[in-house]
Amino acid sequence: MSKKIFFVLDGLSGGGAEKFWIRLANIFADKGFNVSLVPLNKNPQNYLSLINPKIKLIYFKKHNLFLQAYLLGRFFKKEHPDIILSTLTRANNICVMATLLSGIKTKLFVRNTSTLSQTRQNKGNFRIILARILYPYAAGIISLSKGVHEDCIQLGIKNKNMTVIYNFIDQAQITKLSKESIPSFRINNGPCILAASRFSENKRLDYIIRAFHALTEQYPTYQHATLCILGKGSAAMQQKLEKLIHTLNLQNKVFLKGFFENPYPFFVQTDLFVHASKTEGLSNILLAALALKCNIVATDCPSGPKEILENGTYGRLIPVSDDISILTKAMHDALEKPMDKNKFIHAVDKFSVDPIVQQYMDTIKN
Repeated sequence: MSKKIFFVLDGLSGGGAEKFWIRLANIFADKGFNVSLVPLNKNPQNYLSLINPKIKLIYFKKHNLFLQAYLLGRFFKKEHPDIILSTLTRANNICVMATLLSGIKTKLFVRNTSTLSQTRQNKGNFRIILARILYPYAAGIISLSKGVHEDCIQLGIKNKNMTVIYNFIDQAQITKLSKESIPSFRINNGPCILAASRFSENKRLDYIIRAFHALTEQYPTYQHATLCILGKGSAAMQQKLEKLIHTLNLQNKVFLKGFFENPYPFFVQTDLFVHASKTEGLSNILLAALALKCNIVATDCPSGPKEILENGTYGRLIPVSDDISILTKAMHDALEKPMDKNKFIHAVDKFSVDPIVQQYMDTIKN
């Protein structure tokens, strides 16, 4: 009889962590495991179509942390999965509490996706305290980068089984998807700049817009450049970005395109991909940009970008700063002297699907 595995996550919204978790669950299902996907919030279901038909989808209504843990614990006791894999801090804490309340001996592996030290305020502080208390009771902690792993240790979050497993990127698949035809967003033969992320303060899309505005003002060569931003977020954040675009008179140069299940055709049109997060775990969208051999500028924020870009070998790294001139100059330099695409042949080898899936297989067997 095949092993019963539950993949638990916060929801099916448009985040990179959620998308990766679905892809990993799909692979386990294709390998013959009895897989259930358990979202703890029936929020916008952007990735519903990505879920393998072999997977059972089990929704939980969003409640407060402790009630949800109690209800999930009852569910675990009834279903008795062999293995539980959870991702994102809130879901991780709930799953540890749920397994303790259920009394079952199921192996639970929690996956850290970001540097928790950078979220030490309000809910972030509370979740870190809970993680210190609860994570030792999990069968193991999986961090998606060395930076996230080191941050976890520095925060005093401990477990006898701690490992680093990168996100994978299926280069052949996204190369195929990137060939889908889309209208060009190039204006007057000016260069195209691309950004893609969930709309949140941490992703600093407003910083990118301001730096882009400075680029078009300071360098006549780039007065016809365009900036395309993919993704979505709260209505308040959408309005904030729209207001900034209007204030800077960039309505004909900056375009908020919204969420795309297949964003990759935009990557092959762009002359430069910009990623300006304040913190990261291991950015799936930055991995995609690297796999599609984009010219890249990224902030050297804690964890991910430095590991993905090999300390600047495959893209320009800039410090996290509110100084717009830093990003403006980096964009100018990158457009003037793009990275040599011949260097990218083996850039994503260590993020290949098969070896990373095998690492997950080996981890849950131990």
